[in-house]
Amino acid sequence: MSGSSEESALPGSRGHGSRPPHPRLILVNASFRAIADIGSKIATLALYLFVARKAGASEFGIFVFAISFAGIAVTLGQFGQEFVLVREVARDRGRLESLYSNVICSRLLLSIPPLLIALAVALAIGMSARTCLVILLMGLGFVSDYLVQVSFAVFQAYERVGLMPIVLITQRWLTTGAAVVLLYLGAGIVGVAAVYMVGAAMAALLAAALVYREIARPRLRFSVRGALRVTRVAVPIGLGLVALTFLARIDMIMLAAFKPSAQVGQYGAAYRILEATGFVVWSANTAVMPAMARLTRTSVPSVGAVYQRALKLVLAITLPGAAAAAILAGPIIALLYGHQYHAAAGALALLAPTITLAPASVLSSQLLYAQGIRRVVTITYAVVFVENVLLNLILIPRYSLDGAAAGTSISELLVASTLLYCSRELRGRLELPRMLRGAILATAVASGVFAALHAHLALALPAGAAVYLTVLLVHERASFPEDFAVLRSFLARLYSRGERPNPPPVVEAQAPTR
Repeated sequence: MSGSSEESALPGSRGHGSRPPHPRLILVNASFRAIADIGSKIATLALYLFVARKAGASEFGIFVFAISFAGIAVTLGQFGQEFVLVREVARDRGRLESLYSNVICSRLLLSIPPLLIALAVALAIGMSARTCLVILLMGLGFVSDYLVQVSFAVFQAYERVGLMPIVLITQRWLTTGAAVVLLYLGAGIVGVAAVYMVGAAMAALLAAALVYREIARPRLRFSVRGALRVTRVAVPIGLGLVALTFLARIDMIMLAAFKPSAQVGQYGAAYRILEATGFVVWSANTAVMPAMARLTRTSVPSVGAVYQRALKLVLAITLPGAAAAAILAGPIIALLYGHQYHAAAGALALLAPTITLAPASVLSSQLLYAQGIRRVVTITYAVVFVENVLLNLILIPRYSLDGAAAGTSISELLVASTLLYCSRELRGRLELPRMLRGAILATAVASGVFAALHAHLALALPAGAAVYLTVLLVHERASFPEDFAVLRSFLARLYSRGERPNPPPVVEAQAPTR
C-alpha cells in the first residue's frame, strides 16, 4: 500500500482546523453508542428468541433466510453514503445542507428497485409467495433502517451520539413487544416482518425529527444528479460494504441451497448471538470516525494513536466474549433457544473467534476510509468473498452448519489480518504489549472460571466477568497507568456528571529545520 491517499471528489473536503476529541470524550461517545446498541441488540435478540421458540427451527430457518436474501437484495442502498456525510460534515458543517438530501435520495434509488427486481426473479424461479412476502416486508424495513443511518451520520458528524439511544431503543423494544403479541395471536413470521417494517419506518421519522429539532434544518432538495454525485464519491467505500454484506449473508443463502430449513434455523440461532455482539465495533467506530477523518499521521494526537486506543478498547471488550462463546456455547444455546437447537452449539463455538476478528477488521477499514485510502478495503472484501464461497462449497455439503461457521471464522481471520497489515503506514507501529497483554492475561484467567463452572451458566458468566475485570484493571494500573487514569477519569466523570472536557487543539507536526 502506498503512502498516498485518495482525495475526495467533493469540494472542500479537508480542513484540519477542527479539534480532536479528548480520550475521555471518545469513551463518552462510545458509551452512548454502546447504550443504544446494547439496548437495541437485546430487544432484537429477544425478538429472534421468541420467533425461534414459538415458530420452531423450520419456520425460523425460513425467517432468517428471508432476512439474508432481503439484506443482499437491498445492499446497494447501504453504499457508504453515510461515511461520506460523516467525513465531509465533520470537516465542514456547511456541507450538511447539500449532502443530507442527496444521501437520502441515493439510498432510496439504490435499494427499492433492486429489491423489486430480486422478488420478481424469486417468484419466477418458484419461491413461495409467503417467503417472498416476508422478504418484501423485511427489505422495506431495511430501507427504512438505511434512512435512520443517514440521521445517525449527522449525529456522529456533530458528535451528538447521545441522540442515538432515543431512536434505537425506542424502535427495537416497541417492535419486539408488538411482534411478540402478534406471534402469540398466531400471526407467524409474516406478522413479525410487517411489524419490523412499520417500526423501522417510524424510527426513520423520529431520527429525522431529532436532526431538525436538535442539530440543523437542512432543506430537502431531492436531486438525482446530486444523488449520483454522492454515490460516485462513495463508490470505493460502497463496493467494500457490498462485498462485506455478501460475505456476511452468503453462508446462510448457501446453507439453504444445500440443507433443509431446519438446519438453516439452527445456524441462524448461533449467528444471531454473534450479531448481538456487533454493538462493540459500531460504538467504537461512532466515537472515533470523526476524529480519524480530521486527524492525520503527523497531527498531535496522530490518527494512529486514536486508532490504537480504539483497537485496544475493542479487543478488551471482545476477547472475553469470544472465550465465553467458545467454552459455554452449549449452555448458552440451551438457555436462550431451548434444547431443540442443540446443534447450534457447535456452530456458535466455531463462530466465537469472529466476535473479536470482525470488530478489528471493521475498525481497520474505517481508518483506511477516513484517510481516503479505500480501494484496498474493497479488494480485500471482494477477494475474501470469493474465498468464502469456494470454501463453503467444500464445507457446507459435508459439515452443514458447522462448515458454514468454520468458513466464516476463517474468512474473518483473512480480512482482519490483511486490513491490519495494509493500515500499517497510517497506524504506525503497534504497541502490542500495551494493547494485548492485559486483555489476554485476563481472558486466560476468566476462561478457567468459565470452564470450571461450565455446568452452572448463571454463575459462570458473572464470575468470569468479575474475574476478567479485576485482573485487567490491576494489570493496567500496574503496567500502563496513563491508560488506567483515562478510564478512571471517565468513570468519575460519569458519576459526577461533570461538564465535557475541552479537547486539546490539533497541532500539525513541523518538519525539523536544518
